[in-house]
Formats: sequence, structure tokens, C-alpha cells
Amino acid sequence: MAIVFRKNNQNAEILNESKFAQEDSMQEYLISNPEIVPIYEIEEDARLLVAAREFSTASGPIDALGFDEHGNIYVIETKLFKNPDKRTVLAQVMDYGAALWKHHADSSGFFDRLDEYSYKYFDQDFKEKFCSFFGIEDAVEAFDNIKSNLEDGSIKFVVLMDKLDARLKDLISYINQNSKFDIYAVELDFYKHNEFEVVIPKLYGAEVRKEVSSRTAYVQKRGKWDDQSFREQVGELPVDQQRAILAIYDWAVNKSDKIIFGTGATRATVNPRFFGFNKNSFFTLYSDGQMSINFGYIDTVDKRVELMQFLNKEFGFMKFNYKAEELISQYPVIDRGKVFANYQKIIDTLDKFTAKFKEKEEL
Repeated sequence: MAIVFRKNNQNAEILNESKFAQEDSMQEYLISNPEIVPIYEIEEDARLLVAAREFSTASGPIDALGFDEHGNIYVIETKLFKNPDKRTVLAQVMDYGAALWKHHADSSGFFDRLDEYSYKYFDQDFKEKFCSFFGIEDAVEAFDNIKSNLEDGSIKFVVLMDKLDARLKDLISYINQNSKFDIYAVELDFYKHNEFEVVIPKLYGAEVRKEVSSRTAYVQKRGKWDDQSFREQVGELPVDQQRAILAIYDWAVNKSDKIIFGTGATRATVNPRFFGFNKNSFFTLYSDGQMSINFGYIDTVDKRVELMQFLNKEFGFMKFNYKAEELISQYPVIDRGKVFANYQKIIDTLDKFTAKFKEKEEL
């Protein structure tokens, strides 16, 4: 397709379509111009941060790994129409997603690697880049959602091509309509004229996804949890597990300065804030009993080290062995089994730790 343009109602010119010569060129263009993936057509005003290129997994490198402000994860695969393996691109991109989910159940390692890529491309850590890109001061809720999405395998897949054939479009529509997966395709029309470039992205799959979301119960919408819904979800577990989770939860409600509920699609999360120690939550409790220690949310190195040393001394059932400079990107998980077996020790330790800062506030 050609574009005809003119200036001052005269001298009309024809702008003929150009092509990306290599998939590397398309990847580079995506890194510099993430707007060519129009996720704002999926969710109004959404923007995409492409945080890494060639992000390695056990199934091979992901061409581009992206995030939006809400903590949704995007696995993006670029393909030229002339590439003979374009027929398997959906299987390929989902294989990458499966590898990402399977090998990063502990989100701490995932954030470590994001920091590495972020320093490589942006000369700052991932949290700094995320906040500056989206113009926010606090990424706690978004990072909680990233952790939840990673652990739940809730990943959005995007195929970026210079040309899509009808069969691929039909396959994407079929998968979106008959599964829980979110798969989108973007076809790029690319034009060049002197020093100017024009890219027209066309998104496929979003309308089907919206129709499915509005009429089916099993597609989870991200929403705010609260005390009632948290307790209801915990109530689905065996009684002994409920007892452990609610004991920690009730302690947090009674002792914290503020309770923040997460917005995960499948699991409720609670993030208690103790302002005497830190403005953000230093631990997260999940409705299935999992916990995480959020060293990365703590605002100074000294306080991160202080917390780690205190937990190592008091917990007894697990140790955190990080260097001081590593703690900025660490969110280690306490698995459900350890929480259920040691919930009273966890409460006693948290109570002892937070009491120190309550005393300082009173003084």
C-alpha cells in the first residue's frame, strides 16, 4: 500500500512502503519505539516499557520482554514474513512464556536479571527505569503484580511482524476465544521518506479478548481485594492452613499502620506498612499462605541489612545470604509449607522487629 501526501495543497508525493531488512532491525526499532506495540488498544492509556532484548530462557532468548504500569508482563516475538518458521511463531512465543514461568518461580532471581538488562540498556536499575518511564514514585503495587503474574504464569504474548497472513489471524482469534491465553499480533506498515519514518501498527486479537472478558467467568479481571475477599479466599483452604494464614493476617491488621491489598488476578495479597521502619511494605502475605520478604522495597541499604540480619537471627528455619548491594533487588519467597509449620515463630519475629520502631516513634 502506498501513502500519498502533500504540503501546502501542492506537490503531492507517493510514499511507498518499505520493509525491515532483518529481524534485528525490528527488535532495535521496538526497543527505541515501544509505542509500535499499541497496547493502548487493549487497555486505554496503557504504555509499554520494553525492559530487555534477547532475554535468555531455557527455551531460547525472548526477543523483547515488556511491562505496563500495572505490572502486566509481555513476551514479544518479532518475525519477518519471509522467515520460514513464522508458521510456528505462536508455539515459540508460548514456549518462551512457559520457560519464564517455570524457571522464575522465585521472583528475586527474575528481578536480579531485569536489573542486569536495565543497566545494560538504560544505565539504571529496573525499579528506577520503571518509575521514571511511567512517571511514578512508588512501584510497590506494580511490582507485587509482576511477582503474582510471574508465579501464576499470567503472561501476555505479542507477535510483531511486517505482514500477517489470514491463517495466523484466525489462529490467534481461535486461541483467545477458547482459552485463558492473551495472544496478540501486530502488523507493521513501515514507510520512509528522506529523514522521516512512518510506522502504522495494526493490532489483532484485542477485540476477541475484550468480548471473552465481558462474557466468561473464567477470565479473571484484575481488581482490588479487600478484607472480606481475602478471608473468603483463605476460607477455601484446609482448616489448619486457614489458622496459620489468618493468624499472620490478623496480627498485621492489628499492628501495622496501614494495610494495602494487591490487585492480582488469582490470589489476594496483603502488604502491611509500618511507617516507623519504612514507607513501603517489607513483607507480603498471599491468600494461599506464601510470603515474600521485600528487601527491594526498603529505602536504604542499612535498613535492608538490619532486617536481613534480624530475620537470620530470629527465624531459625531459614537464612537469607545476600550481599548488602544485592538486597535492592531481592524479594525472597517463604514457601507455604514453611509458613504453615512456623507461623507463630514468624509472628513473634515480626512483632519483635516492628516493636523496636514503635518505641522509637513514641520517644
